[in-house]
Amino acid sequence: MAEAIDPIKWFRRASPYIYLHRQKTFVLCVDQAAMRSPNFDNVLRDVTLLHALGVRIVLVHDLEASELAEEQIGHPPPIASEGQLSELMAKIGGATHQVIASLSANAHHASPFYSDLVACTGNFIRAQPLGVMGGQDQGFRGKPRKVNKSAIAALLDDDMLVVIPPVGYALTGETFILNCHSLAGEVAKALQADKLIYFLPSHGLVDDAGHRISERSTTQLEGDNDALASGIKQGIKSALTGQSNRCHLVSYAHDGALLEELFTMTGSGTIVTPGPAVIRSATAEDVEAMLKLIRPLEQSGALIERSRDDLDQNLADYLVVDLEGQLIGCGALHEFGDTAEIASLATDPNHRDQDYGERLLSSLLHRAMQRGVKAVFVLTTQTEHWFLERGFMRAEKDHLPAPKLAKYNSQRNSKVLIRPL
Repeated sequence: MAEAIDPIKWFRRASPYIYLHRQKTFVLCVDQAAMRSPNFDNVLRDVTLLHALGVRIVLVHDLEASELAEEQIGHPPPIASEGQLSELMAKIGGATHQVIASLSANAHHASPFYSDLVACTGNFIRAQPLGVMGGQDQGFRGKPRKVNKSAIAALLDDDMLVVIPPVGYALTGETFILNCHSLAGEVAKALQADKLIYFLPSHGLVDDAGHRISERSTTQLEGDNDALASGIKQGIKSALTGQSNRCHLVSYAHDGALLEELFTMTGSGTIVTPGPAVIRSATAEDVEAMLKLIRPLEQSGALIERSRDDLDQNLADYLVVDLEGQLIGCGALHEFGDTAEIASLATDPNHRDQDYGERLLSSLLHRAMQRGVKAVFVLTTQTEHWFLERGFMRAEKDHLPAPKLAKYNSQRNSKVLIRPL
């Protein structure tokens, strides 16, 4: 994990996510770079833990880590001869068995208890040749044609972890080597998986300043020309157009990144979401639309009244949800030293069942962590339980920073909730 934390408190905070992920289907993809990482065994231990917590897991892996030179990864040469194919198949078979062996290992050798996880593999993928590309016959390199989703689902129903190598078989009896990234996307699409997870060397995507980007839409991702390998982009596109809910980009180098991404509000990587909705910083052109979102909540007493001047002066504190030019959400992070207030969190009533409020809150928490904030607080009159369900705790108003306490309206009698970061 990123920092030392009381394991009892962490486990309690993670409990809502344990319920959320139980019996959900996750497709994970580990490529050559992930497999050669010194942290790869820890990644597989965390995968085993996910399985123990009731997650239905399909693990798609790549060729043996040492098979291609660094400059060839993502642009592999054609497989011209059956001799080359046989050599690669032997290496892939060895990699599959090594992955299964690592999944079967006891994570803590001092413990008398062991995992009874059963991992299995099979000929789940029907493939076809890539054919001639750029004037060059790709030989035994292929692409998925059909995923045997019923066979995979039956194994998952029997509590097995399914391991899929980058191999597909044709009705002609031929074997083809596949790109693991695009294969994972096709598997997620066929299974209508709840999550597709790729592993990167970094904490997901980063901006020009080197800061982690906590969320990206598929629309934004299309404009990020060099951010991801083409196979990953294709896999994400396949999965998210096939009714998968989310794609996650997580670090394979950072110990515990997978658990941190799945079991904390702020995560550790980048979530890629379907559709055109974008969370971005507010601009002066957004103020009128923000006021339209906030005013009904002010009139109901859910939010404290804020003037247009107040929004203008604190505009840099605000994030908005932009759905193809229509603002459907906004929220602010007002800093007070090493604490900060989350305020003016509002979403359009027509979009309140689509988790935009959750995504806004997560983005605001991520911004707070990037700025070194130690704790955030909210003042609320009508949404106390919504925040309590998301890791906030009740507190007395005396815990507010002095400038905020001086402005506290006793007649309004807002509840004070705090969340350590």
